Amino acid sequence: MKKYKKLALYSLVSSILKLSDIENIVYELIISDRRYKIANEDLEAIKSNAFKI
Repeated sequence: MKKYKKLALYSLVSSILKLSDIENIVYELIISDRRYKIANEDLEAIKSNAFKI
């Protein structure tokens, strides 16, 4: 994303956040990038959409 100018990057991020299943996408990215440890309780809270983006 370094090649984008700030306005173009803002537009790109805004478009991504408007996706209907963005919560599931973010959840799957968190699950797949397990270089750090996340408690199972926290994962369940995220999955249950307790934390809205």
